[in-house]
Amino acid sequence: MDDLILVLVFILAHVLLDFYLQPTRWIESKNKRHFKSGYLYLHALTHGLAIVLEISLKARTESLRNM
Repeated sequence: MDDLILVLVFILAHVLLDFYLQPTRWIESKNKRHFKSGYLYLHALTHGLAIVLEISLKARTESLRNM
């Protein structure tokens, strides 16, 4: 069940980062410049940081639960 919750959190974070928190300027730059857009890599970095945060929070709650 915990893994299902983690997957749902990943999906929610992805939706939030892609559709609600991503500035229009980033989207326009990615569509126009593709792999030359610095915003593409910044966007990927924000997704990566979100994943690291989610996994570290899951690990922390599991370690606290095992105490």
